Amino acid sequence: MTDDELRAEIRGLHQHFDAARGELRQHFDAATGELRQHFDAATGELRQYFDATWGEIRELHQHFDAATREIHRHFDVTAEELRRRDEILAEGIAHVDEKLDRRVGELTEEMRSGFAETHALIRSTYGALERRVRVIEDRYQE
Repeated sequence: MTDDELRAEIRGLHQHFDAARGELRQHFDAATGELRQHFDAATGELRQYFDATWGEIRELHQHFDAATREIHRHFDVTAEELRRRDEILAEGIAHVDEKLDRRVGELTEEMRSGFAETHALIRSTYGALERRVRVIEDRYQE
């Protein structure tokens, strides 16, 4: 091969290389464009999904806050009702306690009075019985 042929061959290789490089650049540019479009579309979808999810999270947070407030109100109402019932119960117990104290006092007085009457009756009966026994003893001793 002559120098001119070699140079012609090298020029042909350069042209072929330049053409291949241009084709590769176009292919890479096209692929890069497609990837960018795909990435932009995916980013948009992810952004929409994130925005929707974030909106749902905010709604859940609001619902949770509302439910918490409602439970707190119910608890307050229940606690107040229990306090009211406790007060009524305490008043009832105090009333029953006073009534029981009065009745115990009355029963104690009735028992004392009854015991006193019984003792008096026993003394009287014992005295009469003793006199009768003496009379009988005196008769037998004579």
